[in-house]
Amino acid sequence: MKVKSLLSLLLALVLAFASVPFAYAETGEATLKEVTSLTNSTRSYVATDIEGSSVLTVGYDYTTDTDKCFLTLIDAETGSVTLSKSYKYKSFPLENLDECEINSDGTYTVYDRYNGKSAVYDENLKLKSTGKCSKENYNYESKWSNHTLIETDFVKEKDYAYAYYKSDFTNPIYAIAFPEETSTICFTDAEVDCINDCCGKSFLISNEVSDGQKAETSVYDFNSKTYVKTETRAFTGYDFYSVSYGYLNEVYAFFVVESNDNTGSYYTPFVWKYSDETEKTAFTVNKVNSKQIKNLYTKYVTELKNTYGINVIINKAPNTYPTYWDDDLGEEYGGVLTGATPVGIYRVLNDLSGYLSYFPKGFTQEMAVFGGKTHRFDIYIDREIIGDAAAFANRYDGFLICFATEEFTSAFIPHEFLHLIDARIDDYLYKNGKYYEEEWDRLNPKDFFYYEEQPYNEKFFITSYAMTDPREDRADTFEYLFEGYYNQTHPFINNAVRKKSIYLANLIREVYPSVSKLDFASWEHWITPYPVKVKSKNTETSIKVIWSVCRTATTYELQQKKGSSWKTIYKGPKTKYKLNNLSSGKAFSFRVRAFRFDGKRKVYSSWEYYYTATKPKAVKTLKLSTNSSHQIIAKWSKVKPCDGYQIQYARDKSFKNIIAKKYLSSKNKTYKGKNFTKGRKYYVRIRAYTMNGEKTVYSSWSKVKAIKSK
Repeated sequence: MKVKSLLSLLLALVLAFASVPFAYAETGEATLKEVTSLTNSTRSYVATDIEGSSVLTVGYDYTTDTDKCFLTLIDAETGSVTLSKSYKYKSFPLENLDECEINSDGTYTVYDRYNGKSAVYDENLKLKSTGKCSKENYNYESKWSNHTLIETDFVKEKDYAYAYYKSDFTNPIYAIAFPEETSTICFTDAEVDCINDCCGKSFLISNEVSDGQKAETSVYDFNSKTYVKTETRAFTGYDFYSVSYGYLNEVYAFFVVESNDNTGSYYTPFVWKYSDETEKTAFTVNKVNSKQIKNLYTKYVTELKNTYGINVIINKAPNTYPTYWDDDLGEEYGGVLTGATPVGIYRVLNDLSGYLSYFPKGFTQEMAVFGGKTHRFDIYIDREIIGDAAAFANRYDGFLICFATEEFTSAFIPHEFLHLIDARIDDYLYKNGKYYEEEWDRLNPKDFFYYEEQPYNEKFFITSYAMTDPREDRADTFEYLFEGYYNQTHPFINNAVRKKSIYLANLIREVYPSVSKLDFASWEHWITPYPVKVKSKNTETSIKVIWSVCRTATTYELQQKKGSSWKTIYKGPKTKYKLNNLSSGKAFSFRVRAFRFDGKRKVYSSWEYYYTATKPKAVKTLKLSTNSSHQIIAKWSKVKPCDGYQIQYARDKSFKNIIAKKYLSSKNKTYKGKNFTKGRKYYVRIRAYTMNGEKTVYSSWSKVKAIKSK
């Protein structure tokens, strides 16, 4: 059984790297200005403030070997950068960049709200002073405390604004909120790429349109019930990911469009004077009746039956339910109240689908087989369980779980499932002459007894509730194994809770055939080092291999393939390694894994393979000629070694208007471009590339040459 609890939800900022894409094909509205000097930058924006037409942005910069923090001032009318300064991260006075502010005296303040620190910069963006500021609770619930989400008023989206209601494990429910004193909301399982930034009664969101080839950004005004939108950018040759960051005031919006092609991700900042847009469209709210809502969750009921062998019973009390002793009445009381709302039922079913997708195939069917027979597996969804309980599982008189929608949170799902997972483990240990509770108690302090309201021992127990019963101890441990996997956190890496986690995970692996077939199950990511992500920074003579941090590991091993075998070139705690004095245009293969010691035993992640190359040398000589057929012939000096060349033709020297591009083999040293306009001037450039697997590494561009077509 699980009592009511409040689980904090962690918000993560994912920082990505980028390089230069091929080309954009069309521009946005006249009031939408691309911040050209920051276009395609690998900077990660974390805070923005707008005063008048001045935009201040702060963030992180990974374009150099040394990570930096930067401050940039942008003119929103022109989209140009007026001033920018960068600081080495190690010498930056703040640990986090949470917020920034343009002050009336011409100075600028950057805040680290998490640690309660601030830094003031003068008009030239030079550090003036440091100080303190109020700390902020980054709990999601407090962040959105100004939004009233009313479950009973369910609406279907047509034109909508956005607030994110995190209520499940893997299939997030998006709550569409109109932030007024009497709010209305919509739940939808269709993903929307949104910018959760709000200014008064205006809200900024985004969507991808045209099959992922275009970003559409909108500003919603709740006073007038209107919105204005712009089709931000059309993409050719690569896909739109999302609008990854946004901020707005009453006049301007600053946001960053993320896109990618087969060589990497790109970030394009924009400023938009949306108050100048004349076309404003009214948005409407269409209410949905209970029958329509039921149609939304019918697919989940069918999925649970057909895929997992689970029967769903809605608004009907199970034959067995817990009761509670009332000292004042001197009698047992309790039970289940029916009458769960369609929205509440939908939330539970949506969350169940999310969590169960992380169980191995056939796992739930194995759960129901123990004690020499197969049990019927039922899940009841009701309104409330009387007696301060939000959910319970029963595997004696029946094999069932009951969820109360009025007190439900998604973390109850793995908790209650563990109570049923325990049945097969208990049966297995008993057949092997062992008693589950005795084996589990060996992991507790000497002479420990489970009972309520005892002082919390955080070294051995993951919650104080876990100290009330060994079954609840295991269930809470399994619950947090899932939370750790979802949030990529590892809060109990160095104490006895990890030993309990390993013991429980190993038992499940031993008893359940579907788990034993896996390298590691989803809940084992918390205790087993998970694979790192690898990238690199390349020059003609060096490669810096960089990999992500694995929170469940202490050491990393980097290997390079030499001939047909792999050789270890680094082993240690760092997350990067640089190879120097390399030949240009040469392919290299690497693999990285994380590991830690459990006693004397090493516990490894799986290998993450990474293929790259040093940059080829640039083409030194490029010559152009033209003929009477309006063709432009390019000849160049060959680059050795390389796998080929990319040549581009444009009408402008900056190559914003590329009209043709061509990939050529390394054997080519000439190319004849066709169909040019007589008498028009064209610009040409070329670069070499080397390929390794799916990775393409380019040289620098040659000098740009210009010629008029005959």
